[in-house]
Amino acid sequence: GDVYKRQEMECSETIEKERLVLFNRYDYRSESGFKVIDTRHSRYITFEMLEVFLKKLQSGAQTEDITAFMRRVDRNLDCRISFSEFVEALTPLSSHSKVKPSYITPTKT
Repeated sequence: GDVYKRQEMECSETIEKERLVLFNRYDYRSESGFKVIDTRHSRYITFEMLEVFLKKLQSGAQTEDITAFMRRVDRNLDCRISFSEFVEALTPLSSHSKVKPSYITPTKT
């Protein structure tokens, strides 16, 4: 219990930095990110789907890391991540983040 909580707290600053980087990319869309992980088109992400995705990225994420992420993101405790939980997890907490509606696409110059 305490080990997992400490691990989650230690990661929060790094997670927020990564959220900002991802959120501010011109080519990032929540829907696309979700669909890449939800390979079964089930409209949710399971531990196993996330594990497969992270292995493909060669992220080095361990079972404990994925467990900590799932515990943090799965708000309704159904052992899967819905699209709304996914968006909430990846949206920066910082109030200075720019708002970027997902329907706006960049124009090429």
